[in-house]
Amino acid sequence: MIFAGNELVIKPQSSSVSLIYNEPLNIKNKRIFDIKILFIILLVSFLSFYKLSYYLADFKSMCNASRIDIVFLVLFFSAVFVPLFSLDTRKSVILEENRPPEKYSPFLDEFNQVNFNFAKIFDKYFSDRFLFRSQMIYIYSDFRQKIAHNYFSINDAYINLNSNWMNFLFLNFPQEKRLSDEMLDDYLYSISELKKFCDRQNIKLYIIVAPGKPVIYSKEAYPLLRGHYEFEKSMQMQDFIQRKIGVKIIYPYKELLQEKITNYKNYTYFKTDHHWTPYGSYIGYKKLMEEITRDFPQTRVIPLTDFNVEKSKFPMYKNESNVATNGSLYNRLYLSGSKYFDVEYNYYINKNSKSLKQTLFNEAASRTFLYEYANSGNNLKAVIWGDSFSTFYFADFLAYNFKNTMHIEDVSPESSNFWMYENKIKDFHPDIMIICMTNSGVDRLNLLYKRRPF
Repeated sequence: MIFAGNELVIKPQSSSVSLIYNEPLNIKNKRIFDIKILFIILLVSFLSFYKLSYYLADFKSMCNASRIDIVFLVLFFSAVFVPLFSLDTRKSVILEENRPPEKYSPFLDEFNQVNFNFAKIFDKYFSDRFLFRSQMIYIYSDFRQKIAHNYFSINDAYINLNSNWMNFLFLNFPQEKRLSDEMLDDYLYSISELKKFCDRQNIKLYIIVAPGKPVIYSKEAYPLLRGHYEFEKSMQMQDFIQRKIGVKIIYPYKELLQEKITNYKNYTYFKTDHHWTPYGSYIGYKKLMEEITRDFPQTRVIPLTDFNVEKSKFPMYKNESNVATNGSLYNRLYLSGSKYFDVEYNYYINKNSKSLKQTLFNEAASRTFLYEYANSGNNLKAVIWGDSFSTFYFADFLAYNFKNTMHIEDVSPESSNFWMYENKIKDFHPDIMIICMTNSGVDRLNLLYKRRPF
């Protein structure tokens, strides 16, 4: 390593070299500005504007048109630009589609480099924010439904108009029947790191994966829909993980499928939403607790007889209070009207619910629920970490099994690592760690711990 003027020159002695920095680096590329591209853009813009102006000025003499024709033409082309009058630049989420809008990316970045994807990105940015967007999509959706015969699809979701069952389209998902060795290695690394953390803290680890709705109710929505092989890939991943590191992954596929066959009217998934119902989450809870009671005999599976039952035709989302919603798929399809809510779902309220103390903390990347239940019959502490499937009443059943429960709902598990929550979990000193995630696309458990780039 030598200094040459104001530059540091590193001459490695080996062909395999790595540099590790403890602090983030701010690396600026050489400023690049292509004057030729700018000149071409300006020239084409000028010629286009000149040609349009010349055409409109000479329109009457060419076409022998009346003034009202010219006015109509001008108004028509002006209306084309109405959506540009007000772009909602502050929009942070598209509620109907349950996703963030596209972020703006300038044509020239901070280093004056040309963004060659500017047109595609701006098209998505504009499509997510233009004036009257929601109203226009609702009109378009309503028109599509009226001309549809049996099925209607929009935004990667579809509805069977004969049965009102809704589901996601998985035609855009990988259609391979088996996971690659590289993906299996990602799962192994992620779950191994989680197990190491739990072992260091003397925490018993349990992982439950909720099957996706299309696996259980695919035929109800569309009998001819091609499968996306969730079950096959799930079983491959589970067998691989248990064989390599001895971690058993609970996957209540058979129980949910059998329940649909023997008790069809007690739905385990919502028709207008992609989450499991309270009854579906109870099936998963029961399967999990059968495993926990083997290791902790002081716990028990709470029977449904310990709960009062209320009924509703709407999905109820868990937050500070239970709020009725139309459902994620209903919103994604931009539907309107009550005719789609044609069945009732059971909601279970524990008969000792007044004895359960609950506190909610909203944070940037997660929501944390703290439960305290003095009548649990044990002094166990448990942490539940998961996505929205853990929030749809799964954690509510578990809260009555332990004296203290911390439930962390990760708002965006695709973009965050579990190590972000390690200190919070250490301070809680749990005996049990429960990971609850959905398995749609088999793309969640490999994201718990991601390899850190160096």
